[in-house]
Amino acid sequence: MSRDFLLEIGTEEIPAGWLQGTSTQLANKICELLSKEGISHDKPNIFYTPRRIAVLIKNVAIQQEDKSIEITGPPKEVAFDKNGNLTKAGIGFAKAHKVLPSELKVKKKGKQEVIYYQKLQKGKETSEILESALQDIISQIEFPKSMRWESSGFRFARPIRWIVALLDKTVIPFEIAGVKSGNKSQGLRFTLPITIKSANSYEEVLGESGIVANADKRLNLIMENIRKLIKGKDLTPEYGNLLDEVTNLVESPRAILGKFDKKYLKLPKEVIIAAMETHQRYFALARETGKLAPYFIVVANTKDGDIDKIREGHERVLRARLADAEFYYKEDMKIPLKKRLPELKEVVWQEGLGTLYDKTQRLIELSKYIAQGYIPNADLSVLEKAAQLSKVDLLTNMIKDGKEFTKLEGLYGSILAEKQGLDSKVVIAMKERVGIPDIETSPEGVALAIADRIDTIAGAFILGKTPTGSKDPLGVRRVGNELTSIIIKNHIYIPLKKLIKESVSMYRRQQFLEKI
Repeated sequence: MSRDFLLEIGTEEIPAGWLQGTSTQLANKICELLSKEGISHDKPNIFYTPRRIAVLIKNVAIQQEDKSIEITGPPKEVAFDKNGNLTKAGIGFAKAHKVLPSELKVKKKGKQEVIYYQKLQKGKETSEILESALQDIISQIEFPKSMRWESSGFRFARPIRWIVALLDKTVIPFEIAGVKSGNKSQGLRFTLPITIKSANSYEEVLGESGIVANADKRLNLIMENIRKLIKGKDLTPEYGNLLDEVTNLVESPRAILGKFDKKYLKLPKEVIIAAMETHQRYFALARETGKLAPYFIVVANTKDGDIDKIREGHERVLRARLADAEFYYKEDMKIPLKKRLPELKEVVWQEGLGTLYDKTQRLIELSKYIAQGYIPNADLSVLEKAAQLSKVDLLTNMIKDGKEFTKLEGLYGSILAEKQGLDSKVVIAMKERVGIPDIETSPEGVALAIADRIDTIAGAFILGKTPTGSKDPLGVRRVGNELTSIIIKNHIYIPLKKLIKESVSMYRRQQFLEKI
């Protein structure tokens, strides 16, 4: 016989990027337990929304299989006398295990013979095994960060608010962080609890309350809603890398079409998209020509909300962000990038490693070293100008003051350079320094991209801020992966050890090694 097992952990909102990994960990740990205990089961079904992670495993055996085990006793020469009769040791072993002398057998174990008997061990019930193990399983789940919120000191990604644990219709009782398991789940906030009457009805019952627990179904529902909203309107969604994140930010998705003033289309496309994506998680919409349209999509987390009021609220928020962007952009365009260069001396790049001006000088020198030695056809004049301006946008209003626009660092500098009429080759190299497009196409861009990352890696190790298992304060792993990708994709043959030594020598020439 078999039953279906459900475990749902209800929490405060867990970060979108943690949900899949957390749910997978939970499923794997439960399946490992069942397999270790000899309990047959099907593959797990994983569910997650911002406020829940859940695992449904079907056809779980109701108990372990009975198995025959051998209980060994003393050596044969100790258990039997010369006439083959049981000694006191042999009789004591039989009495201790409540077996008849006739049930004792002899087998070879290692270099000697011992007495033993075979015992039928009845399998434990699955419910008993789960009850004793679930608390430990939940406590073993790992997160990038965890928190305490109640007196027991239990740690989890976010505070646990409810637990559903069912073997078919039977509750598996246990308690963790002051929360007792049961059959009551929760829907959207401020709605009544949801009773899960049986494990296999989980997804259906949540769906009746508007909760789409399956992430793939939620994503498909979002895309289908968006397709309906833009049908016949010459609009195409700019999903970028946002779709998966939005899917994991809602559990009852409803796509809504909003609009904004056409005047903001005069802003660079990248700036408009950043205003929508960074904090608000809106999808931009483009025409068939590729130009942005004055519309956006927001995916609300609601089943029966007032759509007009929701739309108006989001339009108001976006209007304010675009107004800020317009102000920053107009102010930034008043000052040529070259005139900002002296300001680099006033901004510390890393404590102990000088200013942005110091870093810029290293980039100029290092990128030229790379180009001359390993990248043919690079224009050193173009490379020097691109390296010189590569960090200037960190001084602009858009990057310095507009928190939602900081991800445009590097790209925004190339946008201003293009708008201010700089050489197109310089613009391309500046853009490719940050990895846009994914693969560099100009020799100057390749040289500058490599130099920037080598300088950052060398600086981190000079400061002793090297990555460990749990910490990477300067993002060295990410930078290292980017460096490797750039070199491989562009088929650059370059001795990294020699390059790192050159980078370190530049820090030494600037006397930073002596100061540390």
